[in-house]
Amino acid sequence: MLPSYLSILALWWLPLCKAWLYVTDPRTRSTAEYTSVDFEGDVESPYTMTGLLLPINMYEGCKFSMMGDDWVPEAVGSNLANGTRADSVQSTFLLFNRQNAYDSGCEGYIKVMSQVKSLIKSVEARNYPRVELLIFASMIDSTKYFGSANDEYYTSYMSDKPNNVAVAYVGNDVALKLKEQAESFGPLLATAVEDEGVWNQLRQSPIESVMIAFRYIMIIPVMTFTLFFFCKDVYNERTLWTRRVMLLVAIEIFLLSCLIVPIGYPQDAYQIFIRYVGWLAGFGTYSWVLLSWANIIQKTQNPLFWCIFYYLIYTGIFTMVVHAIVNCVYTVVVTNTTDFLRNVVNAYILPPILVLQAIFILTYGTRFLRYIRHKVGFGSLRQTFRKLTYLSYGTFVGYIILAICTVMVHSYFSGMLWVSPFRSFVYNMASAVMAGIVLWILRVHEEQPLAAHPQTMDSDGTHSLVRNNSIGISSRTHFNEKPRHLNDQAGASPALHPISTPTTPTATMSRCGSIKISMEESMEEFDLGTYRVRQGDLPNSDMDNSMPHTIMDTMPCPIYPDNRASFSKPSNVWHP
Repeated sequence: MLPSYLSILALWWLPLCKAWLYVTDPRTRSTAEYTSVDFEGDVESPYTMTGLLLPINMYEGCKFSMMGDDWVPEAVGSNLANGTRADSVQSTFLLFNRQNAYDSGCEGYIKVMSQVKSLIKSVEARNYPRVELLIFASMIDSTKYFGSANDEYYTSYMSDKPNNVAVAYVGNDVALKLKEQAESFGPLLATAVEDEGVWNQLRQSPIESVMIAFRYIMIIPVMTFTLFFFCKDVYNERTLWTRRVMLLVAIEIFLLSCLIVPIGYPQDAYQIFIRYVGWLAGFGTYSWVLLSWANIIQKTQNPLFWCIFYYLIYTGIFTMVVHAIVNCVYTVVVTNTTDFLRNVVNAYILPPILVLQAIFILTYGTRFLRYIRHKVGFGSLRQTFRKLTYLSYGTFVGYIILAICTVMVHSYFSGMLWVSPFRSFVYNMASAVMAGIVLWILRVHEEQPLAAHPQTMDSDGTHSLVRNNSIGISSRTHFNEKPRHLNDQAGASPALHPISTPTTPTATMSRCGSIKISMEESMEEFDLGTYRVRQGDLPNSDMDNSMPHTIMDTMPCPIYPDNRASFSKPSNVWHP
């Protein structure tokens, strides 16, 4: 299989791997060469050592057993290999097979390493030379680049690693072959030469420097803006317990996790847990924004379209939670079952749901943009709708990228050198873009032509108040013409109250939610939950003056029950 262009580019920066495991075949006395590498993130001190290669069998309950009898160098004499005397060998290499570890309930190599110190004592008690090297079989064969932390998921062994004992990885096919030979002909004579491996070399290459710089360039500015808006909102609201502040906190947690536990790097179980908590915070925030959009879809699109989109969002939230749980469990319980579940969720469940959401959002953006061009006459309202519609295109791109990144966790892509930097690059880009989209949605009401002072004097001499809710909803209430529904009791049936029927079209909306616009004999209803409507937003150029226009207000939006306001007519001050 030809490597991709990205693999060729990466290899241009990396030195050739010089790590070898030389094993002498007891039958032919010929020496075979196999690739062995350090595990990613654990670069050993340089070594060249010769020793006995001894396979370790594991059985139910993750118990160990050694093949053969005690080691008696005198009995072997000089017949070990190529005239090498058995008593001249000073080291022992222990070989562990991954499938054997799975079958014995060792949860991968996690329990193996936690018991390796007692195992070493048992080996040396049977007269074998000092154990100096642990050789683990990789999940993938030697034909690919094995030893990556993304493939092995063995991240917490450093605390259990014995002193003066090195760790090396060989391909799964090589480990099976060596185990078969040793079980047939006894311990093998092997010489191991240390090398950090291609994955550690990649971490020290110019490619990695570019990836780190790109990650900080993409993430830090968005984090800074998020922190600025957080401080600003807390200062203005004098409280931390608002929905918008909570959303900003969730975005900051998500971005911080992208920095401290970047994707594609070896982490221990605690760091991986932090990563998925950050993912859930970011995905949950974005899903909440999508649910807000769903309420707009409900007003303007086919009911079936809205129902599919609505339940698809909740399905995505549920699947992301399952995705996080399965991957966290796989970090500490590495078995065939958890590996299978991880591949199924990562490659066959979550990506299709993300793609379906992306397609629905793109379809919604396209249909809604056409809708507002023909049926919305408010100038600034239409411009605001258009902005949020364009944001749906950014959401489409972000979700497609996330789906691609999730698929790349599948074992099919294991050992492909280009996958790790590419996945890191596109994931950081998608994270920054989607976090920026949420910030834009939260702050879009502050941009022109939607900007307005909190209190304004209308042309008719009445005072109006523009207020914002937790996600940037803007609304205006006339003090001299206070809607009766603000005094209605909870649960009262909503009633429509005409505000004005001016000759020159004007727009006035209630403190939250909906307006109804009567054009000729048709009634169009829009959820204005994230938009501001000001006087003069029905310019003559947008609507035919010969058509009747009646602006009516409704009850406050039920989707934002925490938006309450009390109005003081003498002071014209809004109190949250």
